[in-house]
Amino acid sequence: MLRIGSQRRALLTAALGLTLLTTACGGNAGSSSSSGGPQGKTVALVGYGSSNPWGAYFNKVFTDRLAPTGVRITDMTTMDPGTQVQKFNQAVAQRPDLLVVSILDTQAMAVPMRKARSAGIPVLVVDGPADPSVAGDVMAVLSDSEKLGEFAAQNIIEGLKAQGRESGRIIVLTGTKSMLVTQDRMKGFGRVMAGAPRYQVVEERDANWDPKLSGDIAQQLLAKYGRDGVQAAYGMADYMALPIVQAAKQAGFPVG
Repeated sequence: MLRIGSQRRALLTAALGLTLLTTACGGNAGSSSSSGGPQGKTVALVGYGSSNPWGAYFNKVFTDRLAPTGVRITDMTTMDPGTQVQKFNQAVAQRPDLLVVSILDTQAMAVPMRKARSAGIPVLVVDGPADPSVAGDVMAVLSDSEKLGEFAAQNIIEGLKAQGRESGRIIVLTGTKSMLVTQDRMKGFGRVMAGAPRYQVVEERDANWDPKLSGDIAQQLLAKYGRDGVQAAYGMADYMALPIVQAAKQAGFPVG
């Protein structure tokens, strides 16, 4: 039976509380809003696009929680790293009271973040960390991605052992590899797998947090290795694991 592992990307609701605190107490010289409360403050949301299931849910909760406070949110979300850099720079030019970002390309976002610092615009990073060169210049609400990667590897190993398998081959479909959150998860995943060398990753592919792409890649890899060549798969988010399950069933793999 093919073992499917996934790791849910936890909703960082704590970011909402931090945002409210920042918009109530922060501000910059270019803002026309009155001080003393969140009413009329502006937030530029340069997060994940709503084409991503996690992004869509986060954006809805973020907007719904802030709307009653009178905060004005500018939706500048996207799932394209290059477009995100452009939108971040555009947001800096508009001088919001707070700039909230979920980073798609860690290195590419370092320079725009320096521009925000120079402009006196506070930046809140959620989900994945900023580049170390600018990490000290931003606020952050983060999950422990290395630990999440460890949990995913432990889940797969325990599942294979429960099936009576003392060895196995694994395919891995990651989130966007230019993100530190993805890199950190793979550090944790690889660290645990290194302690169980009989379970080997035979191929690792970037699925860009995309459910459809995850299903397409899974179909390709399962066809490439065949029923005897893959015993487990790691999808880095639950909405990536589900298309892997579907691809496995369509290919005639028993799934456990």
